[in-house]
Amino acid sequence: MKPNQSFLILCRGLHCTSVIAVICWCMGCADPTSTKTCSDPLGSQNITINNNVKNYNNSFFCFKGETVTNGDTCLYNYCFRLYSSTSPQIIWSSYFTGCSYGTIADIGLVACLSDVTHKPTSGYTYAVRPSLNHGYVVHFPDSTYGRFFIDSWVKESSEVTVMNIVRQYPF
Repeated sequence: MKPNQSFLILCRGLHCTSVIAVICWCMGCADPTSTKTCSDPLGSQNITINNNVKNYNNSFFCFKGETVTNGDTCLYNYCFRLYSSTSPQIIWSSYFTGCSYGTIADIGLVACLSDVTHKPTSGYTYAVRPSLNHGYVVHFPDSTYGRFFIDSWVKESSEVTVMNIVRQYPF
């Protein structure tokens, strides 16, 4: 006796559904609390920013050097500074004579720099309040973009004294 064709299709469908359910359960897709691991993109840099009032050069992070008209290199081009003279602390776009500055947008909570995946069309300002594990996009006058992620920091008396970031330019 030949088996019923529709019965075989139904059994294959149930079998496939069961296999998919088992695979999802094993891979953790059924668990919304599973942790995501991501890696930083190629070309990104890990840097440490020190909130040092005596040597403020350590509190800057820049995205690009530029040759200016007199042939000198602008060392502080497309720069931001961890600035403590305000309450609360801010990451502030810094301008140096002969150099360029940028604006910054907070993307929000992300797992790593690779999760900063889009360039906002609005919401850029000259200063933002730093937030741990947040991603940021920076926009510059030449229509280029960079991105960074605050990976970790050290706080003393509720003030960030050391900030570890991962940055990438261009983005």
